[in-house]
Amino acid sequence: MSRSSLAALFLFSFPAMALAQAEDAAAEKQDPQAEYNEIMKGFQEAVNKWREDAMAKMREARESGKPRPAISMVPPIEPFIERAQALAMDYAGEDAAIQFHGFVCKYAGRDRAAIKKAVLTLTMDHAESPAIGEVLPYLEGAARAARPEVMDLFAEVIEANPKAECKAAALIARGSLRLQTARTAASREEAQKDLERVATVTQDEDLLAEAEDALFEIRHLQVGCEAPEIVAKDTDGVEFKLSDYRGKVVLLDFWGFW
Repeated sequence: MSRSSLAALFLFSFPAMALAQAEDAAAEKQDPQAEYNEIMKGFQEAVNKWREDAMAKMREARESGKPRPAISMVPPIEPFIERAQALAMDYAGEDAAIQFHGFVCKYAGRDRAAIKKAVLTLTMDHAESPAIGEVLPYLEGAARAARPEVMDLFAEVIEANPKAECKAAALIARGSLRLQTARTAASREEAQKDLERVATVTQDEDLLAEAEDALFEIRHLQVGCEAPEIVAKDTDGVEFKLSDYRGKVVLLDFWGFW
């Protein structure tokens, strides 16, 4: 066969070969949700085993009269964080990466570097994605390791995300975080502004209710606020109200069984 004939055969066969290779690669790549579910399943199994082992050691020490053993208070999270980071890189720039960054934010705990990296990536690559809403609730916990970065992400979502529910969720999360750490009236005022702004960006009933719950805390449960009305029955079954004791010193003891 001549060289020209071989070249022509190669050119005609190349698209088919490339297509077959692409299909094989796609077949090897799992569904991102399935991969996330695998991480969660493995993580839960590891945590359960860690907890069972700790309880077994405690029980053994108690039964044998030995001193309480030293037990790690940190579950074996490192392999799962590394796996989530790797998958986030595999899906870099795609919405599929968001859930893996969210896993890191939620479970990395003391790994400040991992949390900061995840939050920064969410800010740079995903702040305008409608899918960012699924990880916003995890970020209040992540703020313990990366508060400035988390606040920057909230601000970016609030200003740039086109989805009203995402803006509202970010306002609630930022307002709640500000309220948790508020030490001055000015700080509480900033939190209140965030939570009041929710009603201007969404009509979602669940989000509005969540914002109102937080606003109730600001308006009624701060030092110096008038306590909300409480109606209950005494040990004799007689109904009474907290306002019946206005002007008197009242000690409220809340308790229950869980």
